[in-house]
Amino acid sequence: MKTNLPDKASFTPDEPWFSNGLGPLTSPYEWTKTGEKKEKGFGGPDLKRSVPGRFRKLTPASKAFEHVGDEHRVHHNGSAYLQEIQKIKELSEEELLRTRQELSNVLNELRERNEAWLESEKELQRTKALLEQYNFLSNHDLQEPLRKLQMFADLLSGPQAHLNDYARRYSEKINAAAARMSLLLKDLLSFSSARKIDVESFVAVDLNALVKEATGDLEAATQEKNVTVHCSPLPVIQGDRTQIKQIFHNLIGNAIKFNRGNVIIEISASKATAYTFPNYAELKPGTDYVCIRVTDNGIGFDQKYASKIFNLFQCLREKTDAKGSGTGLSMCKQIIESHGGFIYADGKKNVGAIFTLFFPCKLKAFPIANPVPGNS
Repeated sequence: MKTNLPDKASFTPDEPWFSNGLGPLTSPYEWTKTGEKKEKGFGGPDLKRSVPGRFRKLTPASKAFEHVGDEHRVHHNGSAYLQEIQKIKELSEEELLRTRQELSNVLNELRERNEAWLESEKELQRTKALLEQYNFLSNHDLQEPLRKLQMFADLLSGPQAHLNDYARRYSEKINAAAARMSLLLKDLLSFSSARKIDVESFVAVDLNALVKEATGDLEAATQEKNVTVHCSPLPVIQGDRTQIKQIFHNLIGNAIKFNRGNVIIEISASKATAYTFPNYAELKPGTDYVCIRVTDNGIGFDQKYASKIFNLFQCLREKTDAKGSGTGLSMCKQIIESHGGFIYADGKKNVGAIFTLFFPCKLKAFPIANPVPGNS
């Protein structure tokens, strides 16, 4: 059995040219590049010299398939064209049947994998539905008994309860424990919400405005702790505005919360690539990023805990040191990764911390100079 390869190749998006190894080239297309018609063909000494000897000897009776991928220059009418050489044999009936069987086996395997994927997708949807139910439960049903527990603990702590100091102290502990549980549930709900992100709904986000808003939300704390925020010009990026604001709110809030007095927070931005920031292995070559750094002079942390600092409910300090559930940095990591980015933490105890954020660079305005390669 013989196959008309030029006819079959006419369905491809490329522009193949065919030769039987002896005569001129032919093509199923109009020769728009050369001005010649496909019926004429062209070849001759120039073409013959451009094709390696082993290819000039090929005929339809060749016994093997070989794709070399070499490109050779073809000259015609004063112009040069590139030609890729392939060796193709035409299939016999037996070979065609065997090939069809192999294709059938591949299709069956793909069908089985597709069915498994569909089942996994259904399981994922069921899990998401359960998560939605849990979110509703934690935000409503579980919060109500905690509110009542706090209310009764407040009543017991009041003067009308006539409790002695010993009993009042334990009543206050009950109230504090209930308040902490309520905070955990709220933060867990916020964390799960951070996982839901629709890339199609991304908008232009002015990071300068977000930092200003986040600092304004924390105005009372910044005044109480004598906080100074230095922010260099930041870019406009594409993302979810509410969630990105949450990142700055959490990072600035942590710097205020875990301080040594006279808090100084510095926020800066630069363009980044895997080349200019070689110490960050997760950066993909060929992808541009915007790098945001948030630096503070707070109590810092031991660098050996850097890999744990983004774990859910992870607190490196005693729970009595400051209010918090340990979800803030986990939420930051989740939001940034949902945007296709990364976050890193560097710290030194009693010196401060640096949080480095990378977002894929889909920028509308970026007034930042490129960093010097290696200065990362």
